[in-house]
Amino acid sequence: MLLRWQHAIDSAVQPSQLVAVAEDSTLMLPLCRWLLAEACRQRQQWLPGSPQPVLLSISISPLQLVRPEIVEAVTEALARSGLAPDQLELALCPGEAPPEVTALRPTMNRLRQLGVHFALDGLSSGMLPLHYLQELPLESIQLDATLLQKLQEPGASAALLEGMIVLGHRLGLRVIARGVETTEQLSALRQHECDAAQGMLLGRPMPLRLLEVSPMAAGLGLPTVARLFGALPALKKTARA
Repeated sequence: MLLRWQHAIDSAVQPSQLVAVAEDSTLMLPLCRWLLAEACRQRQQWLPGSPQPVLLSISISPLQLVRPEIVEAVTEALARSGLAPDQLELALCPGEAPPEVTALRPTMNRLRQLGVHFALDGLSSGMLPLHYLQELPLESIQLDATLLQKLQEPGASAALLEGMIVLGHRLGLRVIARGVETTEQLSALRQHECDAAQGMLLGRPMPLRLLEVSPMAAGLGLPTVARLFGALPALKKTARA
């Protein structure tokens, strides 16, 4: 789950822009509290008694995990919504100056002991704290969309994509590819045994009011999105078939 702001006049403000502004102000913690509470509440509204686990993944700035207040925010959101801790994943999105491991580990360990999962978002050939992979309690990595975009370039090789997937698996991590837009990209991910995929090819981001009445959910009955989301694990398995 990513947070976007639909501006009254301009187009939607993207997550990276919104988070950057919030981090430079005093709004980041209140915004994070609201997002956690609303996401957990909505997930439980859609899937009040799901027969199979459906993980709720929320992107979060590592800077928030430096602050001990985030533990209270997470536990409060879980308690109020009734969502089990092992149904929640926090995906770290490192910025230009990611915190040191020693600053992140205490809070992450406390949340991990509760059962909350962690992922590292945006893994690519760019500047990313790769030591996070070994030194933080992560369970999955999310490959940046640029890795798939490079496959479209003339003479492009899938070696980098394959290397990132192998790296994740060697470290015992689940690998999710972001930004899948073509069947060719999905085929490449299957070939290299990527664990899961997400992107425009599989489903477009949309406001809540549209998601609940989208053609994908039409005819599924109520709660429509609950059954739609219940199909996601099967969708993800096909990326490794």
